[in-house]
Amino acid sequence: MATATATRPRPGPMVQQVDRPPEREQKVVHPSQFVTGPPKAVYSKAMRGASGSGRTRVRIVAVEFIAAIVVLGLGYMFNKDDTIKTWAVRTCAVCLVYTVLAMLAAGDTSGRPAAAFGGLVLAGVVFSERDMLVQVASIFPKPKGAK
Repeated sequence: MATATATRPRPGPMVQQVDRPPEREQKVVHPSQFVTGPPKAVYSKAMRGASGSGRTRVRIVAVEFIAAIVVLGLGYMFNKDDTIKTWAVRTCAVCLVYTVLAMLAAGDTSGRPAAAFGGLVLAGVVFSERDMLVQVASIFPKPKGAK
């Protein structure tokens, strides 16, 4: 029995050669050159607002929150008339306010007003603890020219 084998035609005058585009060289990329993390979105400055991104505003609100908690803690330590219950209620209220402000600060349009309102809340906390500020100031020596 004879087996039929397929023979390929050899290039010659009867076979037409097709011009192929030259193959591009593949660039070898080292794993350390890969970009890690999610792709960064490109926003125009008008979309971000003049003060920067939403992350910056959330960080500002977080710093204001830490400062308010430190002021409340120092006020409780220096004020002997204050009870733990009143201090806990005030601290919980400040925590709730700053939680809402942090959520608002992450938004596109409400970020800047949330950061500004956080500053006002911090100013209110500081002014409500004015007795503590007087006691802290009494630790430092008076200047020579003061009465």
